This record gives sequence, structure tokens and C-alpha cells, in this order.
Amino acid sequence: MKTPRLGFSPSYLACVIVVGAVMGCGEAKLPAAPNDRVAPPLLAIDGAASFLTPVGGGATSLLVSAVVTNPTTISITVDTGAACPLGVSFAADPTGSHPSSLAASQACGTSGSFVALAPGDTLVLTRILGTDSLAQYMPGVYSISVAATTSAGLIGTWAGDVQLPAPGSH
Repeated sequence: MKTPRLGFSPSYLACVIVVGAVMGCGEAKLPAAPNDRVAPPLLAIDGAASFLTPVGGGATSLLVSAVVTNPTTISITVDTGAACPLGVSFAADPTGSHPSSLAASQACGTSGSFVALAPGDTLVLTRILGTDSLAQYMPGVYSISVAATTSAGLIGTWAGDVQLPAPGSH
């Protein structure tokens, strides 16, 4: 008597392998490596720049501002001290390409003056640059970037383009 042979067709085996692989996706977790870190929570930042001309004449200044919002679920501090003002950088931008630059050198050490942003809170940071600060730049179009130091790290964004020299400062 012949022993019955239990065999499976190649297509049946392929189907079992595919179904097993699909059902197992996402269920297996590899142990975390000891150096794995969770990314820090991010604050949202928007920037703007506009010229201020005093009523009745006088020197034109540049007002640069950043609106920092906490969309996370935890409180994050923003350094607001005099030793750590809103970081402002200029980059020549004759093409209007809006290059935004954020460099570690824009971060500052602890100034001791912080504002804690609770989830959903918003903070407006401003800095006014007078004609003496703006006079160091050659005439032309400049892209302005802003940066703020937070407990989660340095954040920044493009704040707009300005034409220098400032209107009325010739």
C-alpha cells in the first residue's frame, strides 16, 4: 500500500507566506538601541519685518518680530532675557529666493529670564534695529531670518525681505 503524500502546491505556499508576512507587519517590535532618543517637541514660529517711521519725521527703524506658538502637549520655555534677544540675521537676497538661515551661533546661553509656554499659548518677541544697525549693510535686498532659544532647542524662520537703505534714511 502506498503512503499518501501530503503536498502543497507552490502557489499555495506562496500565498501562505505572503499572508503571514502581511499579518505580521507592524506587530514585531525591535528593542530600542541604547542611543535612540525621542525628537524634542517643536514650537511653531512665524516671523515678520517692517519699517517704522516716527510720526513727524526722524530716523526709520526696522521692527522684526516672531510669533511663537506651542502646539505640543507640554510646557516649553522660551528665553526672553536681555542677554538673549530675538535673533535676527540678514542674508543678501537679490533674486528674491528667501534664503532662511538658522545657525547654532544664533542660540544663546541661559539668560535667566524665561517665559513658559503652556500648550496652546502664544508669545510675540520683537526687536527694533535702528539706523545705526542697518547702516552696516550695503544697499540691496536682504532676506531676514529670526531665531529664538527654547528649552527644546533653537527655532527659527524667514521673516521677510527688506530693501536697504531704509526709506527716509538716505
